[in-house]
Amino acid sequence: INPDPFPEPYVLELSSPGAERPIKTEADWKKALNDYIHIGLYQKIKDKKVYEGTLKSYNDEEIVLEVRDKTRRKTLTVPRKLIANIRFAIEF
Repeated sequence: INPDPFPEPYVLELSSPGAERPIKTEADWKKALNDYIHIGLYQKIKDKKVYEGTLKSYNDEEIVLEVRDKTRRKTLTVPRKLIANIRFAIEF
């Protein structure tokens, strides 16, 4: 066994993209379909800049989310050019 190259005590931390990783590639988009996601917008849609919901469909122009509005679920269509960030999310 080789001696430890760091003589002082240390903590080794590992990380991964995790459950809330960004959606970037086409493979990410396919995996996100019917999954719970978070989007941040450049400008408000219906007085909100942040939404979380289930990705129901997407194309090059827009995405369709199913979002919860109090006790009901509604469909929200968002132009992709308005999306500042998009990632997987955990639904509580």
